[in-house]
Amino acid sequence: MQVNLKKIRGWKRRVRQLEAFKKEHVAFDRDFLKDNKVEYQKLFNYPEIDNIPLWYKADIVTTFIDTFHAWKEQADAQLSSYYLRLHINTVDIFDSELILSIDEQIEAYKNRFLKCEDHLKLPSWLNNNNSIEWKCYYMHSTWLKDEIDTLPEEEKQTLMDNLVETRKIDTLDGERVEEYLINEGIVFYLDYEKIEQ
Repeated sequence: MQVNLKKIRGWKRRVRQLEAFKKEHVAFDRDFLKDNKVEYQKLFNYPEIDNIPLWYKADIVTTFIDTFHAWKEQADAQLSSYYLRLHINTVDIFDSELILSIDEQIEAYKNRFLKCEDHLKLPSWLNNNNSIEWKCYYMHSTWLKDEIDTLPEEEKQTLMDNLVETRKIDTLDGERVEEYLINEGIVFYLDYEKIEQ
């Protein structure tokens, strides 16, 4: 009986922490944004939590969506151009984040992610708000051909089984090399862009 009470108290505490997060981050830090051209917020992280209830995941998503809308309203009033993006990581919900970028960071953040063309089914806890059209992208790691060639054959094959895309890029010394984007999972996102005309 005490174990169950402990678990209930633990989740009530987590709900309070989520409410505090929402109050604390209802507005983005304009000075930080001005200095760094990007502002972001991630949730607190609880690596000791293994089984997160679906209702709590839905609460996390709702908190992030509310914060997204608050930041959008503030950005519309204060910024002429910006890019706002919300990531919901379905594998590790605590790795979800909200990103606001301005100036040269707009393109950097828009192009950092590789869109997933597969039509994936949304998790039930993410599908609570039917008015939102979630998109998905690949979380990926980037490897150079030279790095992959140093790996044992089995490890190399594992990476190649998860290959999303190969690109040719120029190094700082002008050499043209192959870059491999390796799928590390899929993240759902919501974004908005305002560009000054």
